[in-house]
Amino acid sequence: MTSTKILFIIIIVLLWSSDSVMAQVSTGTDNVRSDRASRLNFSINLGMNVTFVPDSWHTLIALPDGLVVPNYIHPANGNTILISESVVPSKTKAGWYGALEFGYALNHNFAWHFSAGFTKINFDYQTTFYDASGQHYPEPVKLDELDSDFGNTSLSYLTLSPSISKTFNKFRVQAGPTLNWLLDDEFNNVLAIYRTPPDDENNNPDEVFFDATGRFKSFVWGVKLGVSYTVFAPVDVSVSGEYTLSSLYEDSALFETGDSDTVKPFSLQFGIMVRPFEF
Repeated sequence: MTSTKILFIIIIVLLWSSDSVMAQVSTGTDNVRSDRASRLNFSINLGMNVTFVPDSWHTLIALPDGLVVPNYIHPANGNTILISESVVPSKTKAGWYGALEFGYALNHNFAWHFSAGFTKINFDYQTTFYDASGQHYPEPVKLDELDSDFGNTSLSYLTLSPSISKTFNKFRVQAGPTLNWLLDDEFNNVLAIYRTPPDDENNNPDEVFFDATGRFKSFVWGVKLGVSYTVFAPVDVSVSGEYTLSSLYEDSALFETGDSDTVKPFSLQFGIMVRPFEF
């Protein structure tokens, strides 16, 4: 099923739910409003997330004999240029999120919600360089063993999430799309190796490795499903899952090395919801 079809189904479900509920409210049927109906509430949502990134195809570039032009660290500036392509796994790391959410209660314990906040996701690529010729690197080079920060990725997003929920006593199920605008990205994709300590006169690395995975998209979107439980008013604990339906990366890779692989992560979120105001 394509992303467009999934979004269309979500919109239809939300519209059908709100239309049926509001129709009952306006016609004054024998369905009585719950004590939460026609009430506006405001909540603060805080928590952590863990992001699972699927294995993806990476283009790696190595300059085993150093640079041609001193102090110009670029994949094309090598005495010898080696290219390796392989599937690279990722390692899950913890991130965090924070948001302000407004909810409007409808009939039968349904409610509309709108959330705006910030999300930071972190993960690490476990990168290995393979020299097909075996002349410079007879054995695979595990770049994370040379530099534990290599492959570390941190992405910060402005996130907007309209959704609809249904409450069952103390439990609430909530679903809707998520819209994410990239605010900042950090990707450690360059590893420079010095066989001797650098000095002020000659600061040139003896070897350099590059990961040309790709540029990050400025906008990604997905769907989110969550469950919350009221521990005591006005505090809930929540667990939710978010699947990204668009790739994290632009179509073209870095350094004009070709196309980027499609990467659609899945995130789990654990947090608390505090409702200081209800109207």
